[in-house]
Amino acid sequence: MAQEISMDSEGAVFSEDGKTLVGYSDGKAQGTYRIPGGVRTIGENAFSHYESIITRLAGVEKDCVGTLTVCVPESVGSIEKYAFDSCNRNLGAIIVDENNPYYSSDDGVLFHKHGQYLYRYPPGKKGDSYIIPKGVAIVAEGAFSHCNDLKSIEFPNTLIDIEPFAFEECIRLINIEIPGTVTSIGNHAFSLCSRLTNVILSDGVRCIEDCAFACCPFLKNITIPDSVEHIREAAFMGCSVLTIHCRENSTAHKYAHENKIKFKLT
Repeated sequence: MAQEISMDSEGAVFSEDGKTLVGYSDGKAQGTYRIPGGVRTIGENAFSHYESIITRLAGVEKDCVGTLTVCVPESVGSIEKYAFDSCNRNLGAIIVDENNPYYSSDDGVLFHKHGQYLYRYPPGKKGDSYIIPKGVAIVAEGAFSHCNDLKSIEFPNTLIDIEPFAFEECIRLINIEIPGTVTSIGNHAFSLCSRLTNVILSDGVRCIEDCAFACCPFLKNITIPDSVEHIREAAFMGCSVLTIHCRENSTAHKYAHENKIKFKLT
């Protein structure tokens, strides 16, 4: 039996009981949308394809001018994976009610209530640089994916984990330095960052997962410390001009040799 749904005056779609926001597929693409109080869950991919269903069915591309601000009420206790995914390139800010016990926002960026977990940086947020606040321990899966305006990101020394797809297809990102507090760089974390040129991994990083830097055609240099114990086979797939800077007999040195990647001993 099909799930009953309802729609509000702005085109947002809800479950029959009104407690789950299923999608914002026909709402306004700029201005402010306030999720109604009483909504408890923002569903998976809810704001990923906000352009008009009619427009998409007609095969017409819709490139909206301006940005959308989404206001999250106190009642929301669950934001499902990819609720604010990459297709919503005009999403400029996510503002969370200060009384929400589970989530918070800072300058339009979505966090866990106490700030240790960065959930989503809006793809349409203005500015070409961002300093991840000190205290953040985890950058969530897809948190910065398709943030096309970002050229630089500064990582705090409180960061522990960069989850899969975290920075996928940040096409203007050029140089990054990852602190040694980070133990693992998730699969596809920086894949398809087409202008990424230089990467420095600080001592302490232990694992580079599958396709972590795949398809970065201009990645010229990456410094990999002795602390790295595991580099998955396809970590640098499609990085044709890459030179790995590493110590002799290190995991990185052996990996470069086995995979016929140019290396320079330091």
